[in-house]
Amino acid sequence: MLARGGEWALAQTLRGLQPISLLALLATLVLLFGFQGEQIVRQPLIIALLAVPIFIQVYLNAGIAYSLNRALGVPHNIACPSALIGASNFFELAVAALLALLLSGCSY
Repeated sequence: MLARGGEWALAQTLRGLQPISLLALLATLVLLFGFQGEQIVRQPLIIALLAVPIFIQVYLNAGIAYSLNRALGVPHNIACPSALIGASNFFELAVAALLALLLSGCSY
């Protein structure tokens, strides 16, 4: 391992953890929404009030980022993923805000 260098060890570790991290993320989402399923069904207006602005924000950010990438001469196969990655950076915050509202008992 020493002859191959630290990058090899890091790559091997990441390759081994990749399936575990994917399953952990999936389990987290299933558990979060599973435990709050009743609240989500009972309060659809809150979900809509959160989902609509997030939807608009993601499309607006992705559109701006993609347009800027293309204006700078970035090829489509790089501009598109980079725009989507850049537009999705607040997903975790949106889920946290949704759960905080649902757990606080906020209702409409």
